[in-house]
Amino acid sequence: MNKLSISYLREGQDMNAALSGRLVSLAALNLKTELHTKVDPWDRLIIDLTRVTDIDTTGVNSLFMTRLRCISKNASMVLRCQIDHPIKNLLKLTHSDSEFDIETA
Repeated sequence: MNKLSISYLREGQDMNAALSGRLVSLAALNLKTELHTKVDPWDRLIIDLTRVTDIDTTGVNSLFMTRLRCISKNASMVLRCQIDHPIKNLLKLTHSDSEFDIETA
């Protein structure tokens, strides 16, 4: 899986965004401008990373930017991933693991 794909599912005020593929480079930059547009004020954005195979600092930056845009809409954001997902190591390495709400899938 080289490309990043996203599927959306709204359940009440929960907007589920399931990502698949690699959250790196250009795909991550495109994500930064897209994800927050699916969220309405007071929603909860759940970003499912369980099928993301790779993530780099650009991907983490996109998640940070999406989180900030959610905050500006009074919406919350949750990351869903496995216990051993690569994002957890990257967040720990960058000392930003406490910046996200993370649900274990």
